[in-house]
Amino acid sequence: MGKGRQGFIERNCTFTNCFVKANRTYFNDYIKFDVILFSANELHAGSYSLPETRSSHQKYVFASIESVDNYPVCTNNFDGFFNWTWTYRLQSKAKWGYIAIRDSKNNLIGPEEDMNWIKLEDMDPVSDGIKDKIRNKTKAAGWLVSNCYSRSGREIFFEDLQNWLTQHGHKVDIYGQCDVLICKTEKVYNK
Repeated sequence: MGKGRQGFIERNCTFTNCFVKANRTYFNDYIKFDVILFSANELHAGSYSLPETRSSHQKYVFASIESVDNYPVCTNNFDGFFNWTWTYRLQSKAKWGYIAIRDSKNNLIGPEEDMNWIKLEDMDPVSDGIKDKIRNKTKAAGWLVSNCYSRSGREIFFEDLQNWLTQHGHKVDIYGQCDVLICKTEKVYNK
């Protein structure tokens, strides 16, 4: 998100008076703020205490892009504490996802709980240039991953998939800390 107001300005947000800062003493009287985010990994680690007072107009937001399995914070202390969630889950008040699905006009259309995909007969035909590119591909997909040994065992599924794809002359490139490939990045913000 950046620090201070910069992330909101760079993303051309409607409101740029929001402020990101990890040091809570910077804010002085925090009950004047409308919304306060609480990071799941910091709540899990117990790296800061919860506010002692709260204004009736304030919204408290539980924020995490990771599964709660990574940062379990199940405790009665949080019953009725949060007003909103900002997570990867599609049921969250605000979505914090790894992907954005856009249509051919670059309009954001998902992810949504109930995606409405275009019917095949309503889609534009695939150009010959794209067909040629696909026809000559040897890699089936790319995987961006930095947690190489997950509790879910997803890497076992990946190994099985990689073995199956190899039999058909394909492979999956791995980017991140679990392999040597480097993904070239550029700043792209959703509006």
